[in-house]
Amino acid sequence: MKKAFTLAEVLITLGVIGVVAAMTLPSLIQKHNEKVIVNQLKKVYSTFAQAYKMAEAQNGPLEDYLAQATNTGEGSQALMNYFAPYLNIGKNCGLSARKGCFPPEVKYLRLNGSTYGVLDNSTDRSKGTLSDGASFAFFANSYGADACKKSFGTGPLEGKACGSIYVDVNGRKNPNIQGIDYFSFSITSETILPDGGQYSIGTDSFEGGCKDKKTHQGWGCAAWVIVNENLDYLHCDDLDWNTKTKCK
Repeated sequence: MKKAFTLAEVLITLGVIGVVAAMTLPSLIQKHNEKVIVNQLKKVYSTFAQAYKMAEAQNGPLEDYLAQATNTGEGSQALMNYFAPYLNIGKNCGLSARKGCFPPEVKYLRLNGSTYGVLDNSTDRSKGTLSDGASFAFFANSYGADACKKSFGTGPLEGKACGSIYVDVNGRKNPNIQGIDYFSFSITSETILPDGGQYSIGTDSFEGGCKDKKTHQGWGCAAWVIVNENLDYLHCDDLDWNTKTKCK
């Protein structure tokens, strides 16, 4: 005679399965969401790097282009004008505030939980969205005769930083936190570099701006995410470029 499971046994089995699922599902969802961010950031980086090459081929050196600007706002808009024809832009808000290129009235946070600000209200950054929904803003570090003469690091960033690109890779979607879905790149006189690489210093470096989510603001996270393809600094605080590039 065949044995059958009793109702109690079935319910116990389903209960165990439910407990295991409740314990593992959030972790799996988190890992998936972080992988999505990695892919989005790598795509955005490639998009702007390719646009820079095309813009330089058509318009000449960025330094000469920026030299026409007389203030920070004009410099930021000059960056937009230089790149925009080579980007698939969904919306161009320029320097205007409250146009919806970033989530309206949403206060972005830093990695350590402190308030960063309402990016949609900025009037010194030239803002836009890409056709895939990512929000971005150009900011000129210097302008006029001093274009591309500032230094924010060593090597490729030493004395060559023309400006920055700030990107929310998933646009209006949460969490709107620096170092999680909001990242920054440095525009040099030759290329675009994700902030936080081993050429970055101070709060722009991984060690000084991203490694510890409890104290750091999140400025130095982009290079780590692109190179190591993870956001593991959210889960452990002892990572480094040479010996430990992911949590165990």
